[in-house]
Amino acid sequence: MTERVVWVANESGHDYEPAARYGPTKSLSIGNQNTFQLDRLAYHLSRGIGQFTHEDDYLLVSGSPIINMLAFNFWLLRHSKCNLLQWKASTREYILTTVSRDQMASLMERSLHG
Repeated sequence: MTERVVWVANESGHDYEPAARYGPTKSLSIGNQNTFQLDRLAYHLSRGIGQFTHEDDYLLVSGSPIINMLAFNFWLLRHSKCNLLQWKASTREYILTTVSRDQMASLMERSLHG
């Protein structure tokens, strides 16, 4: 099995050292991105997630909400689950939440059909 990687959705100058306990960090995007040119941004994110990530890797939420939303969406299109790392400021650590594609589909089905 390959080493699990922490993929930072948008590296934005924060200290990602607390995430090192999950694995080495790599970036899907860096710094300010033009979120009004979604086609270009979506292309680069989908390419990175499609070619380099593994299902057991982690997606670290950081930076632009648009970039995080796109990365999460592409992740669940590529993999059946997403190991999401979110920063909890009160404890100064990343908290792991695993979300599956099936969970999301089930929630949508229930909301549409009661």
